[in-house]
Amino acid sequence: MLKMIKTTLILFLLSSPLIFIDLYSKHLAHKHINSEDKEIVLSENIALVMPLINKGWALQDPDTVTIWTTISRNIALSFFSIFFLLGALEGGTLYERIPCTVLRSGMLANTIDALFFDGVTDFILINSIGGIANIADLYLFFGGGAFILSQIIPPLYVIIRNKII
Repeated sequence: MLKMIKTTLILFLLSSPLIFIDLYSKHLAHKHINSEDKEIVLSENIALVMPLINKGWALQDPDTVTIWTTISRNIALSFFSIFFLLGALEGGTLYERIPCTVLRSGMLANTIDALFFDGVTDFILINSIGGIANIADLYLFFGGGAFILSQIIPPLYVIIRNKII
């Protein structure tokens, strides 16, 4: 039991810098990008824009948000955060643990934002997909993609290696 708690604590501490980066970037966006005509263009497709507080589910129209969508979102985020923290106890190889740590960081950062700041702050406009996101959303996207690849590549490697030999 002590080993499980130790593992969970270590994995949470590994996630902490990523969570801090996300929460601090949201703080900076609120502090320095405070009008609609003030935007920071990073590239042709990416710009930092005035922060938008998302109080509902992802991609939900702000006009349709009710107290029940906010409550259900907070419950779901809390459940998934606990689920991913408990999943960290199972172990796995390093190439599985690293993407899961990034994925867990994104989930925990958005959960903290939703529970304590009454909504998730989005401020990164990605023109190529027509969406607005935050750093934690990028953690979810890249961590999830890397985890999927970590599950696909080893079996493919074994198949290819067996065919060559």
